[in-house]
Amino acid sequence: MKVVVSIVVVLAFISVLGCGDPTAELLEGMAMRVASDGDAQLSYEVELCVNEARIRVLVADTLEERAAGLSGYAGLPDDAGMLFVFAEPTQPSFWMKGMEFALDIIWIRDSTVVQIDASVPPPPEDTADDELPRYRPDEPITHVLELNAGSAARLGITVGDRIAPCADATPTPNTNG
Repeated sequence: MKVVVSIVVVLAFISVLGCGDPTAELLEGMAMRVASDGDAQLSYEVELCVNEARIRVLVADTLEERAAGLSGYAGLPDDAGMLFVFAEPTQPSFWMKGMEFALDIIWIRDSTVVQIDASVPPPPEDTADDELPRYRPDEPITHVLELNAGSAARLGITVGDRIAPCADATPTPNTNG
């Protein structure tokens, strides 16, 4: 019964988002996101398309998921990343705390790339939190896409490109989370 209620609530939420919200456009098809035990959330993968590239992304759309980000991951496959979702346009501050590999940080507003911070390095071990560099977009954004360093250049992603769910993409649960 909890799963049915969760599906109905999520579908209602997605339909409300559909009223001109850029997040609804970027996360189209995410209504399959359902908690396995009624409380815990699963991370989901969805495929994003940009130019001719397809990128599988973990979606970080809760405060906890955004705070954890890719910290503790040893790396990513070449065709994968993490998409951070914000309910309202904002200028968040990101840091590389706990990161073990360099990233391209792609700042997105309304499905359009507005800035790319390429090859952001992980901090040296034992760097104090107050000494970690902070990375921010120059303007408010609605999404952040993190990829392996060099991926934006390799995939030909540039400012002004449109990033959206692939037309045939279906989200799938990621239980490795």
